[in-house]
Amino acid sequence: MSELESGGPGVREAIAAELLHIHDETYAKGARSAQTLIGDDTIVVLLDELELQRNEEFLISAGEGRAVLELRQRYQQAIETTFRSAVERATGRRVISFASITKVNPNYVVEIFRLSPAADDATATDADTSRTRRSRRPGRRPWPRSPATTIRPAAPGPRPATARPGPGAPRRAVPRVG
Repeated sequence: MSELESGGPGVREAIAAELLHIHDETYAKGARSAQTLIGDDTIVVLLDELELQRNEEFLISAGEGRAVLELRQRYQQAIETTFRSAVERATGRRVISFASITKVNPNYVVEIFRLSPAADDATATDADTSRTRRSRRPGRRPWPRSPATTIRPAAPGPRPATARPGPGAPRRAVPRVG
């Protein structure tokens, strides 16, 4: 059992309560319950029976559920530091990665937090998984200090008709759609 897991229900309850509070404050609606699962360097929080806003419910009933999921994903990326800070306060460890997954029918959210290693030993073994971490080179951090940059693939489909060739490039007629 890890040091974090042995923190007991106090850490789990603190994380669950704080994430429920953040959802309630930022979306003006929350979830009915939260369940926190803690591993060695990972925390997973399931916010169940997610309450949707009226406009989200309307969009879903009109077949636009993907728009609701995309908007919520973008919002979660925008307020990521708030979620990271809540987990860092409760655990005393730095969050090095965060992911949020929202699902509808049934409505729930899964928040996943990857924590920095607890020990800075050259080699530490996880008893539960029999996994050994390799030692790091002296003087180098295994991760950057700033949050990772999200790289998004280019949107599929043709370029917009307003795209212009660079200087010196031959001009081509761009077909107009519509």
